Amino acid sequence: MGPIMDDNESNIIINNILESMSDGLIVILPDGSIPVVNEAALTILGHRREEYTNAGWGEIFLSSGDNLEFNQVLIDVVYDKKLNYYKETLYVTPQGQTKHLGITTSYLRDLSNRDQHIGIVLLIKDVTELVELRREEQAYVEELRLLDKERIENLNQIAMSVAHEIRNPAAAIGGFANLMLRKLPPDGPYRVYLENILAGSKRLEQIVRLVGEYAEISKPRPDLILLEDLAKAAVLELYGRPDIGSKIALVVVVDEDVEVYADRQLMLRVLDILLQNAWEAMPQGGTITIEGKRIDKKSYLSITDTGVGIKPNDIQFVFNPFFSTRPLSVGMGLTIARKIIFDHKGSINLESRPNQGTSALVALPATPPVNDLE
Repeated sequence: MGPIMDDNESNIIINNILESMSDGLIVILPDGSIPVVNEAALTILGHRREEYTNAGWGEIFLSSGDNLEFNQVLIDVVYDKKLNYYKETLYVTPQGQTKHLGITTSYLRDLSNRDQHIGIVLLIKDVTELVELRREEQAYVEELRLLDKERIENLNQIAMSVAHEIRNPAAAIGGFANLMLRKLPPDGPYRVYLENILAGSKRLEQIVRLVGEYAEISKPRPDLILLEDLAKAAVLELYGRPDIGSKIALVVVVDEDVEVYADRQLMLRVLDILLQNAWEAMPQGGTITIEGKRIDKKSYLSITDTGVGIKPNDIQFVFNPFFSTRPLSVGMGLTIARKIIFDHKGSINLESRPNQGTSALVALPATPPVNDLE
């Protein structure tokens, strides 16, 4: 056991710790006095140490009537006992510098009686740079969103044109090829060519159908729905397909009472696309896991398979129209899903590892926007 320090040595160590902190620290006693304020707090707040001599927190912060938002935080802490919480607020120093401060509050406890509170501790952090970085990030995300919106609108115009211009010729080609096939004998020398033409026209009709579906996606009519109900409905629809078989296991882990603000039918279309991609990626069987939860103002639903995965060089193209890693696929499914999610002001991201599986993460609003509630 080492030597026992006297009170003077303990005070020196405590003072050194307080003054070396990069965050501000203020202690407020029940009588309003401030016995402890470290150098970082003075620097952040733009105060001089002598201002705290024989002055309470009210005289220091409330006398000028400035910094109403910051002062309201202090009032909530001192009078309403809002402790053990974090709040960010604007603050203007006496020198006129505007800062964003993060304030964390806690109790100062009596060492002889841990249940006795003898004061309040404020930790003050200058988060101005962090807030500015957040704003820059939000601006960047909004810029990307606007670019995505422009791309989707342009694609929508192209889709409508393609569906209009190609539908009738594709149907005519298929119809004439089928008619000629009926007139040829089974061993006719040109039969194989007509069969190829017919197969190509059917594929073209499928492309036109999906392009038309993309162009005609209705605008969402969202409502608050339970994420769990949405996931279960999608699973039941998947199990209703005769080609699913018994090799696919489905696991649903969705938190109870998590709501999502979405159009039920459109989101079922999205889940149908994602689940179909998942089971098609597991030709030998495997497990599809559906998970759902809420974080802050967003509800998240992920669909993870144990299939063949997507090559790293391909994943950046999976949302592009007509891109597919499967020969018989048209490659419009994820494009349609992304447009629906985008119209919901949501997002979708894919993560994949070859031969290990793919996870699709969908984020959607958990509540209606403010203007929808007014």
